[in-house]
Amino acid sequence: LSAQMTALLGFVDIQGQYDKRVKKLFEDELVCPDEVKMIKKEYMTQLNKCMAEFMNGKLKFSEMSRLQRISCTKELRNAMESRMGKLLQFELEKSLNEIEQDSEGGVKS
Repeated sequence: LSAQMTALLGFVDIQGQYDKRVKKLFEDELVCPDEVKMIKKEYMTQLNKCMAEFMNGKLKFSEMSRLQRISCTKELRNAMESRMGKLLQFELEKSLNEIEQDSEGGVKS
């Protein structure tokens, strides 16, 4: 397989994982609608952009620099890392607030 085809197959695999996750979220009665929105509006959009770029017949994959080949994928990764950072910060603040409430004799929610 060519490097271009390998990359495209990787994108198809990622797309399958996103589809599986969205299906699972719906099966779980959409306990996290924000996650579905992020996957569909942000990640899938970026992934489709990458796939379209790699399928463009005018682009010669072998003539692209490494930076050109990875830039689209890197944008997807950055979006996911940014979201994970925000979620981690939210969970950390939530935990700290709970600890603070417990130390003040408050009721834990």
